[in-house]
Amino acid sequence: MSLVGARSRAVAWAFVALVVVPVAFAPAFAADPDRADDGHRLEAPSVRFPAGTDELGRCVASRVLHGGRTSLALAGAVVALAAGVGLLAGAAGASLGRWADAAVVGATDLLLVVPSFVLALVAVGVAGASPPVLVAVLALVELPVYARVARAAVRAQARAAWVLADRALGIPRWRTWWHGLLPAAVAPVAATAVARIGRTLLALAGLGFLGLGVPPPTAEWGAMVAAGRTFLRVAPWVVLAPGLGVVVATLAASTVAAGLARRLGPAHGDDGP
Repeated sequence: MSLVGARSRAVAWAFVALVVVPVAFAPAFAADPDRADDGHRLEAPSVRFPAGTDELGRCVASRVLHGGRTSLALAGAVVALAAGVGLLAGAAGASLGRWADAAVVGATDLLLVVPSFVLALVAVGVAGASPPVLVAVLALVELPVYARVARAAVRAQARAAWVLADRALGIPRWRTWWHGLLPAAVAPVAATAVARIGRTLLALAGLGFLGLGVPPPTAEWGAMVAAGRTFLRVAPWVVLAPGLGVVVATLAASTVAAGLARRLGPAHGDDGP
């Protein structure tokens, strides 16, 4: 078992290194992603251009690496905002009484009724495509998942012996909540956040593909796939390179999430009784 676990961790870290390291240090060794060169339009992969060039003569490899910075930064912001608000909302709803719990459950149910991607499409289409809008909209779409995970974790601890002891000793409820119940929900929410990074990356790429992502000329994986599909027959590398970036990043997040799930034991996220 330990050998299997060690191999799984090695694979997880290899995926992370494959994605994070090149993207993080892209400005140090990658060319300007917006530099066009008419003399090298749609050039096949070579030593100079490892992933070829696009229709404007821009280095596809550079754009993939810089686009990864954009996509991963946005996904991280979405997950952090959704997980933070969802943690507080779910934990508070499960601790403050029946009415607060009903309000949290009702709000999450309402958000879950509408398909998440459809809601994101409408919201971004109305508010306009910009990084703050994308983060806010996708965080709102993802928030119910984290709220329910936090609620389940807090409800599982609500009748624990230490909670009853705090009440018997007259310790204020807010202290029990802040120092005990809320921290109990952090681990499952964090594991859920890692697991949802891949889904968030796919959502960002989907919006970018539909022209509702980060405005051009900023490099972004979904927008690159959309722009390159016209040249798929003559220059498939324009689509394959950013598509591979999405796939590898999603696999990296999924692999790390699976490792966290094994370390934490049984899966979290039930809504509780």
